[in-house]
Amino acid sequence: MKNRTFKTVWLPAVLASVLALTACGADGSKTQQTKEGEAPAANEPKPVELFFYTDVTDEVFQATWGEHIRQKFPHVTVKHQQGVKGSRIEDLVAAGTIPDVMRTQTTTIRNEYLGLGLSYDMRELVQKNKLDLDRFNPVYMQRIINETGAAGGEIYGLPINSPSPLVLFYNKDLFDKFGVPYPKDGMSWDDLLPLTQQLSRSEGGILYRGLTTNYMSVLRDNAWSLPILNPNADEMADVAKWQILFNNLKRLYEVPNNTIAATLNDELQVFYKQRTAAMYVGQINQFNSFPADLNWDMVSYPQLKETSNKLSQLTPPYWSITRQSKHKDEAFTVILDLLSEDLQLAQAKEGKIPTLADKKIEQAFGQTTPALKGKNTKAVFYYPFADPTPLRKAELPFVPLGTQQTILSGAFEKVVKQRIDVNTALRDAQELLKKELNTAKSK
Repeated sequence: MKNRTFKTVWLPAVLASVLALTACGADGSKTQQTKEGEAPAANEPKPVELFFYTDVTDEVFQATWGEHIRQKFPHVTVKHQQGVKGSRIEDLVAAGTIPDVMRTQTTTIRNEYLGLGLSYDMRELVQKNKLDLDRFNPVYMQRIINETGAAGGEIYGLPINSPSPLVLFYNKDLFDKFGVPYPKDGMSWDDLLPLTQQLSRSEGGILYRGLTTNYMSVLRDNAWSLPILNPNADEMADVAKWQILFNNLKRLYEVPNNTIAATLNDELQVFYKQRTAAMYVGQINQFNSFPADLNWDMVSYPQLKETSNKLSQLTPPYWSITRQSKHKDEAFTVILDLLSEDLQLAQAKEGKIPTLADKKIEQAFGQTTPALKGKNTKAVFYYPFADPTPLRKAELPFVPLGTQQTILSGAFEKVVKQRIDVNTALRDAQELLKKELNTAKSK
């Protein structure tokens, strides 16, 4: 990916922990232990409390990061708050209890981080710690630059190893039942159409569907890197391309007996709970929901002929430091450890997608995860990931990505549920986007 900002800013990768405990003095002799009542030695880290705010439960936070931090940094007391009703970030800001570190999302970072005056540019800490950001997959760094409108190269977060690319899951039992060959890596959406037709049927009073999808993610994370809003104007981006993307999915839902489910979640549950859908295009982390006795596997994300040899875009969360934090150096040191090669390798083996550009870590994906044993894990990285959508001009009004994608998926639902034609549905979406833009302008 072209990224002139990275090439001019990032320094060579040399990371030295500023908080490491030292066993020897400068002359090589052993230092004496601090006696009770004496002040700690100058090179011993002072106790510090780091307050983390995330969108995950405390149980998940502690198991994934909290316990590791305590073991690696015994002088750090970890405090965590999940963003729930009454304790969302705006509530904490109003109460003056601002966290040191936030787990930010590209869909909400403008409102919940920049918009609340919490943003902190990490470039000074990046240079101070000689962190080489080229070690990260460049699509992740470009993504946060684009979503935060950081035209000057500001760094408002470092990517956490848990993005969830799209893959094609399939139920082996249904393929076997109907005598249809399994899907293969590198298949196109065109290839999926006859498979969907073969597998969509009513038999024994049961309706079997050939294909279900997380259509919102398929549209939003398209391999074209097509944004919903034009990055240079107050209008929908390239409507002709959106027509192609809508029509591509529409034809699959028009297959007899492959009627779309009531909700996005139902589209998933038809696959793994009812087990009456042969294929499902969704995010890789959804395998965590699958029952142990579901006979499934996966292949690479299907290709559109106009965007061949590209996987979906990725939208990882990020570790961000607040400008109000009094412990920025300590917070950055902990973040660097959470994103280290050793920890990402261990977590990749547990089924988390790494954000480091390291083939060794990618190849370790799922190695110690029982649910992924014997699965085609190479499908996740079969092609390069698509570039993030381009940066929208900073002077243009801002509409949250969450609002944009709700409008987009609503338009697609009109097409496949209400049988409204694609052009009309996209015109309706353009009108709704225009209203949101006008509202943003008036603020």
